[in-house]
Amino acid sequence: MSERVRLTKDWFHNPIKCKIMRYGQFIDPWYGLESVEISEEQVEALKQGKVLYFDDDEYATVIRLEERKEE
Repeated sequence: MSERVRLTKDWFHNPIKCKIMRYGQFIDPWYGLESVEISEEQVEALKQGKVLYFDDDEYATVIRLEERKEE
């Protein structure tokens, strides 16, 4: 069991970017593949600036909607 930490924007210093894929396209599962399904409610929460969190008992993941760049 690890220590709990506070979720801050610092965790998004250099985030991984997701790609949009279609069924039928080829992907590389690397060393394994986990699937995550989100609900419409969770999509709306992302649009409201909230963050999604999940873990697989080994690794934790946080997802946010990319912040708009100021022009």
